[in-house]
Amino acid sequence: MIDLRADAGFAVPEIYEYCERNGIEYYIGLPSNSRLAAQTEHIAAEAKKVFAEELANRQAEKHEYVRVIDEVIYNAESWWKKRRVIARCDYKVDGAEFRYVVTNHKGGSAKWLYEEKYCKRGRCENVIKELKSIKCDRLSNQSFVANQFRLLLHTFAYILLDAVRQAVPAEDRRLTLMSIQLRFIKLAVRVEETARKVVLHWPVDYPWRKSFIYATSRLVT
Repeated sequence: MIDLRADAGFAVPEIYEYCERNGIEYYIGLPSNSRLAAQTEHIAAEAKKVFAEELANRQAEKHEYVRVIDEVIYNAESWWKKRRVIARCDYKVDGAEFRYVVTNHKGGSAKWLYEEKYCKRGRCENVIKELKSIKCDRLSNQSFVANQFRLLLHTFAYILLDAVRQAVPAEDRRLTLMSIQLRFIKLAVRVEETARKVVLHWPVDYPWRKSFIYATSRLVT
């Protein structure tokens, strides 16, 4: 099963219809409009009520909010049929803030669809950013095949760097690939070469020595 998760820039009927014809589940941001706002007024009212109850005994801070996630069946003028729309309402001191997601997924709660399906689209964007951080977009060759080969090499480099990231201690596994390179790959060492072996001497003040040893022991085994 293919899932399509996208922002409101992709909210066009042609994409919905293509996905529906080809068995693709989609979760696409939907721009707000007056009709949709009117249809979700009850969600804002519920969020406002919960907000008032939770903060009844004190003044609310500007950053505090109550979140209510529900769904409606909506039919835009440009659609030929009704579709499921998830409505996320964050109610703050200055009122309700909505975000809408249209989907053809049949099951699951509105909260699960919004948080587990739609919101996790950001993970894909982060991976693309990381791939760009190792210069994968340097595709200056005039040949398509050569540029494709360059991109493959950068992809393999990404896989190797990610393997190093998975091998370091748990507290370091949220580091970016750039940080992994700076801490564990681009090291200044003194090289001592003999007839039998090559010895690398770290600086005495290298701060990630234990993490490096831990990672190399896991990668070797």
